[in-house]
Amino acid sequence: LEEELRARGVERILLCGVLTNVCIFATASQAVDRFFRVCLVEDACAAFDTEWHDMAIRLISEPQMRKGHYGQVGLYFGEVATVAGVESSLKPLASLAVPAPMTFAPDLKRRAEMSARAKAAAEGARPGEASIACRGDRAFPVARSDTALVIIDMQSDFLLPDGRIGQHYKDSPVTNGLAGVKRLLASARAAGLTVAHSRSHRYGAAVMDHFVGAGDAGYEFHPEVAPVPGEIVVDKWTFGAFASTPLEEELRARGVERILLCGVLTNVCIFATASQAVDRFFRVCLVEDACAAFDTEWHDMAIRLISEPQMRKGHYGQVGLYFGEVTSVKDVEGVLGPLESRT
Repeated sequence: LEEELRARGVERILLCGVLTNVCIFATASQAVDRFFRVCLVEDACAAFDTEWHDMAIRLISEPQMRKGHYGQVGLYFGEVATVAGVESSLKPLASLAVPAPMTFAPDLKRRAEMSARAKAAAEGARPGEASIACRGDRAFPVARSDTALVIIDMQSDFLLPDGRIGQHYKDSPVTNGLAGVKRLLASARAAGLTVAHSRSHRYGAAVMDHFVGAGDAGYEFHPEVAPVPGEIVVDKWTFGAFASTPLEEELRARGVERILLCGVLTNVCIFATASQAVDRFFRVCLVEDACAAFDTEWHDMAIRLISEPQMRKGHYGQVGLYFGEVTSVKDVEGVLGPLESRT
């Protein structure tokens, strides 16, 4: 799709369809990752639950209305309009010429790979060495051989009140997940899990790639949760940790199929990473008290949109794939602790 749109000179997208909280939200996130400006037409979208639709609309539009992102039109994650508003604006353009259709060949090799992974996923989650209790009386199996702790963007610029982004949210709850991440990291290391850290040089609409490798204090990891030698570290310019990094390849090389996910921001980079992970058929379990956002309501809505759809009939058996299970630090520690003695 990106190549098709670029070939036609497209820079801006009017987005509509179904489902608002799933494919629409994921598409908006991935579009702004690629610097397409997005405007969602809310009454041309729908979901299986009106509340999911409404929460997704809010998470797409509200962050960029806050100080620090206010001028980023359609990039964090999108503006929201109505069909009537669009019709009124497009009517004068109706007589303009329409470009000739163009076609591109799909990536058949990648499609075949994902088809094979989908068939394997349909057989159900593989048993693990233990299972973590999750929301809705569900469980997420884990094994040291195929489970990774993936920590998103625990950087000083986001977490500290004088950080480049944190300065706009001095009284926010963004550090609420720090203690949980620290505990998870200790537990995962002791149990011998693969550990991966993402570090973002995407600051809203700006890509600050000159920070990479420069030792910039704000860009670096918070000292309490910094990586140690041997752990995966990826630098990303997209909100999701898979779209612009070799994270998938790094995890596959270590046999990882399941992810324990934590970090910041729950409604932005965490949600985008969960979506991109399940797109690639990694099973996801979000550790909710090891995540945080600049607004508690955004955090809570993101948690619900990640976990609730797969609890409904039709998706109930898709463990960690639509978009993820949700658990707590305590429950993860309780399962990983006994595995430490087996390392």
